[in-house]
Amino acid sequence: GRPKGSHAAMPFLQVDLGRGVREKVPVAPNTTLREVLSAACTKRGLDVATRGLRHGRTRKHLDLSITFRLSGLDNNALIEVVEDGHTAPRGSSQAPCRVAVQLESGDRRTGSLGDESSLLEVVRALCPEQLADGAMPAGHAPAILYGGSGDLRVVATGEDQLRSTTLASLGVARGSAVLVRFVSLPAEGGPEGIPAVPAA
Repeated sequence: GRPKGSHAAMPFLQVDLGRGVREKVPVAPNTTLREVLSAACTKRGLDVATRGLRHGRTRKHLDLSITFRLSGLDNNALIEVVEDGHTAPRGSSQAPCRVAVQLESGDRRTGSLGDESSLLEVVRALCPEQLADGAMPAGHAPAILYGGSGDLRVVATGEDQLRSTTLASLGVARGSAVLVRFVSLPAEGGPEGIPAVPAA
C-alpha cells in the first residue's frame, strides 16, 4: 500500500488538454490556476499565453489569478484547457484564430494566426507559393473570398488590399475558426472597387 502521511493526500486537478490527453497536476491551497495551467501546458509543449481554463462540468471560464483554495474546485476536479482570448488583455497577445485557406486546386492549408493578422500575412504563412513569381496567370492578382454567413464574396484583391484587411476586420472572433478561399482574379474588370492596372 501507499505510505500514510500528508503527501499521500495531496490534492490534484485533472487537466484535460483535448484529444484525450489528461495531466494530473498536484495543487496546494495557495497554488494559482495560472500555475496549474502552466504546469500542464509546459509538460505538453503548449503556449500558456494563448490558453485559458474552464470548468469541465459547467464550462465556466476560470479566473487564472485565483488560488485553488478560493476557486471552489474539488480535489480531482476536471478542468479543460481552451484556446482563449479572454485570458490576455487586448493588445498584449493575440488569441489565435484557426484559419483554413482553400486553394483553387482544392487543397486546404490550415494554421493558427492572431486575429489582427492581415490577409497577406495569412497567405504568406499558409500558402506562400501562391504569391511566387509566375504562380498566377499574367495580369491576375491574388484575391481572398470570405463569407461569414456562407455566401462567399471577394473581400480583398491585390497585395495592398490583402495587407490592409485583417481577420478582425472581417468580423472573425478571437479564438474562432475561419475558412477563406484564395483565388487569382483578372486585375482588370474584376469586382467593383478594384483599380484597373494601366497598360504599360
